[in-house]
Amino acid sequence: MKQHLIIMQRIRDHSRENISARSSVKNKLFNLVTDWLNFPARVKAAHLPLVDCGKVRGQVFF
Repeated sequence: MKQHLIIMQRIRDHSRENISARSSVKNKLFNLVTDWLNFPARVKAAHLPLVDCGKVRGQVFF
């Protein structure tokens, strides 16, 4: 019985570690994606007129 409880505890700890690792990976991915989406907009705003920006955005995303 005691062995069973120890195994259950280990499983619980392991799943908790997995959840925290997964959420940190999700956060990193989310940050990467938002950076990637924001970067072209910043570059376009700095270097291109608004009309060209609309054309480029239309070609790239659609």
